[in-house]
Amino acid sequence: PNACTSCPVESASLEGGRSCGCGVGHVFEPNIPSVRCGDADSPGCGCTPSVGVNAGLISIHLDDRTLSQSCTWIISGAAPRVSMNSSQMQGVEVYAELEECADANCSSSTYNSFHSIYQQDWEYQSSGSHLRVHFRVYNWGGGSGGIVAAKWNTTSMQPECSPCEAGTYTDTANATGCTACPPHAFSEEGSASCECAPGFIFNAGAGGSCVPCEAGTYKDVNGSGACTPCPSNAESQNGSTSCVCAAGFTGDAGVGEGCVACEADTFKTLSGSDACVVCPGGMKANAGSSACQCAPGHMFEPNVPSLRCSGPCPCTPSVGVHAGSIRSNAPGSVYRNNQRCEWIISGADVFVTIASFDTESGYDRITVEGFDDAACTHGRDFLSSMSGTGPAATFHSNSSHLRITFTTDGSVVRSGFTATWHTTIKPAECSPCEAGTYMDPANATGCT
Repeated sequence: PNACTSCPVESASLEGGRSCGCGVGHVFEPNIPSVRCGDADSPGCGCTPSVGVNAGLISIHLDDRTLSQSCTWIISGAAPRVSMNSSQMQGVEVYAELEECADANCSSSTYNSFHSIYQQDWEYQSSGSHLRVHFRVYNWGGGSGGIVAAKWNTTSMQPECSPCEAGTYTDTANATGCTACPPHAFSEEGSASCECAPGFIFNAGAGGSCVPCEAGTYKDVNGSGACTPCPSNAESQNGSTSCVCAAGFTGDAGVGEGCVACEADTFKTLSGSDACVVCPGGMKANAGSSACQCAPGHMFEPNVPSLRCSGPCPCTPSVGVHAGSIRSNAPGSVYRNNQRCEWIISGADVFVTIASFDTESGYDRITVEGFDDAACTHGRDFLSSMSGTGPAATFHSNSSHLRITFTTDGSVVRSGFTATWHTTIKPAECSPCEAGTYMDPANATGCT
């Protein structure tokens, strides 16, 4: 009786088995030679598709009236070889384009080469397993037609088990294809499964997918292990691979002492490993603070720009915006009778430019004033009053609040005015209360 044959590498069989099968993480490669015809419908291309045959002919048919003909074949097997004899090329010239392909469909190629063959013996052997051969034959008039043929053959090769590529897997034996890992998962070459990437954890209840670690936890290694809670005074977002120190704390969340509180009268606004910052003059902070507060006897000035408005004129209030525009009426229209509109711009160093104005002279008026408070009740600084028509003009308030007022009477309407404004970006600060006033408790916004 014949002896049993050992299974190829990465394959196995049952006791008494008649064949071997690939193990998990590997895909079966039968290595059966074949020829596929790329121009099967062309009458000038000779091709008989075959499977399991190691050698044969591919040919191009010419007649006296045919000046050129092109044909394509795909030869699959171990180290495909194609050759042509000079006796086949009397009066004709052959151009060959050869592609080393990554798969039997030649969906991608790894190497291209071009050959001009004229009355000479020629051959080409592939180093891979799939070779696309494209011949174009020119009959320059010296030939009488007939067949231009080329031989092909492949080397016999045993079936084998190829490992799945990295990023793919198969969990069944003797599989014919590998499956791509789901999002946020990975695998090494020859894997039977995928593992969740750092920051993600396997959840069988979510269709067997990898889901992100929750906020406040992290995972810094590959695999399906659990997410780890962040250490004290640290935090993380969903899907994090590490934690960072929370606002008010500094350091490295995973090294040494971890996150330590900012010292008294220092602060840190954002999470991360940045150092704590000393509070500005007139401000205080407890240990572990994310912001400073005004000390007693000081008034908090946030210096956040804003636009407030009242009346029927067009306006879009804003907070935190450092520039904008205002107008008395919609473009292409006129303003209305008997109206009063106010725009109050608050911020550091307010500038307003009246681009143009056209109002009823002496009756419809634009007034620009500066004030020390947002309610526009204290420290009035009169800047301008305009009526009629005039050129552009710019005004600057020495205080932190500027009011534009537009009033009209009961007759005659015109095109009105447009203006632009901007403020200087300035950090929050604590201003000392003036003599004769006081402030307590801390961080209040006005002195008494």
